[in-house]
Amino acid sequence: MSQKQGQNIFNIIVVAIATITISGLFYIKLFNPEVLSSSKPTSQKQIKIEQNVIDKVLAGTVSVQGRSYNGNTLTNTSSGSGFFISEDGLIITNEHVINGCNLIIAVDCTGKSTKAEIVSSDKRLDIALLKIETEEKLDYLELGNSNILKHGQVVMAAGNPLNNGSDGRAVITLGRISKLNERCDSSPDFINDRLYDNLIQFDASVFPGSSGGPLVDSDGKVIGVVSAVSRNDNSGRTGFAISIDDHIKGAIETLNSGECIVHGFLGTILANEIPNDIINEYNLRDLSGAYVNSVLPGSPAVKSGIEQGDIIIKLSDHEIYNRSELISHINKSLPGSIVEIELLRPQYNGKLSKKNIRARIEKRTLDNRNGYFEEMNLPSSIAWGVTAKRLTNWRRQKNGFPAGKSGVLVYEIDRNSLAYKQGVKPGDIITGIDNAPVSNLSDFERLASKSVLSPRFNIWNTDLIPAHR
Repeated sequence: MSQKQGQNIFNIIVVAIATITISGLFYIKLFNPEVLSSSKPTSQKQIKIEQNVIDKVLAGTVSVQGRSYNGNTLTNTSSGSGFFISEDGLIITNEHVINGCNLIIAVDCTGKSTKAEIVSSDKRLDIALLKIETEEKLDYLELGNSNILKHGQVVMAAGNPLNNGSDGRAVITLGRISKLNERCDSSPDFINDRLYDNLIQFDASVFPGSSGGPLVDSDGKVIGVVSAVSRNDNSGRTGFAISIDDHIKGAIETLNSGECIVHGFLGTILANEIPNDIINEYNLRDLSGAYVNSVLPGSPAVKSGIEQGDIIIKLSDHEIYNRSELISHINKSLPGSIVEIELLRPQYNGKLSKKNIRARIEKRTLDNRNGYFEEMNLPSSIAWGVTAKRLTNWRRQKNGFPAGKSGVLVYEIDRNSLAYKQGVKPGDIITGIDNAPVSNLSDFERLASKSVLSPRFNIWNTDLIPAHR
């Protein structure tokens, strides 16, 4: 082969490779354009909101500064966000932003600082309404509807992250919704008693100080109240907002009227999931339901017959797949209402029996929360399958126990004990054992040391709803 022929063949190969490469690039560009623009993905190009919407949100967002004083001494400060929902100065923020504050200052987009008064707040929902006095008609944000949101939808967060918007000029970030109907609860959270049961998870950057600010859609309507940042995300890229759904809208109306929001209470302490030993012992395949770790003494759960080890699978018309769903539905139930509960109960024959019971929901109160918390931390004495604790003043008042009488509280009961078979249940007050008076834990322990056999218990209780066994 001559040198010229070899050069011609080489040129042909080069042309062919070039043609294939250009064709391939054309195909990629035509059918998969993000491959060629991986440094600037198409999805990011699409994250935009019109400038007039941004301007509107900036005008309606405020910085919320809280101050706590002991006399004239400043003891604590807080910094958060909020937004106007009316032209006469009504502001929404988080309850945790203004909790314990003696002085609250709202700074609007012009930099004007105004003292704000608390209209009403709800710790459990983490919502607070503030009001400033103004003669001007203020720019405000319209509440949207979180029920129609979609995953991947573009959203914007506005507020005062890391106090960078303390001058009233809000910081804004754009992102997308990554998850809806996110839940976060404690087991139980007696300290803060907050319940987040319908959160929007999003990736617009938020940081401490963003709390209370608006999460808006592309039309500028508020679809959430920014409330938390993921603890596992130091970049601040994962935020959570309270959904503006029908329940929250109703709560806002209640707070605006100056009234308190009423929450339901059942009295169960629930596990994160069904324990592995229960799964294996009863050969469970369907792992849905809320597993009852324990029941609080004298609570509606005890009075209805719910016991430790039960798996609640249905509440009225709602299927219960996990503990978060049960907590959410109970929280929204009206005090005094009767709920139908379907549950599975472990039996001694290695099977689960299905039971249907009814429970009357109580009102969730701060006194009850603190009372149960106090009891949980008291020392206990255990005998005959009974876990006993001393009576607190709160328990005496709750049970209507006469001031002149003495006894000990049945805090827990072993289902395998003879005491359980006698009908003793958590919340009962033992006033005697085999007719010997029991005034305190010392009496209980002294009598227990004298007898290993299960005695007859003298019980005082005023249950109006009999337990269903």
